[in-house]
Amino acid sequence: MCSNRNERSEAFRATMDQYASRVVLCAGTGCVANGALEIHERFRTAMAERGLKAAVTLHKEEGDAILSESGCQGFCQIGPLVTVLPEGLFYTKVKPADVMEIVETTLRKGEAVERLLY
Repeated sequence: MCSNRNERSEAFRATMDQYASRVVLCAGTGCVANGALEIHERFRTAMAERGLKAAVTLHKEEGDAILSESGCQGFCQIGPLVTVLPEGLFYTKVKPADVMEIVETTLRKGEAVERLLY
């Protein structure tokens, strides 16, 4: 069983290494109720407008960044939540209007949007 776990772990790392960034949106009930689905669509649009190719799932797709959803992270009161990896940035209370700033500042320039940080 350990070798299966190691193989899966190595396969996941190899897949993730294809992307410069990973944007994870909370898709728990609280975040969805506060607009996470619209934020997801805004990320797709904003990334395309900035010339970033986004792989939207963990399937093998070509792209600069992967855009995926997570389950509830337990912070419903400060959602919608967006995590950007490998930087480890954890953004809270993200609004659709914040997406273009995250794409431009974080994904393109590698800088944090300070006002959204946890």
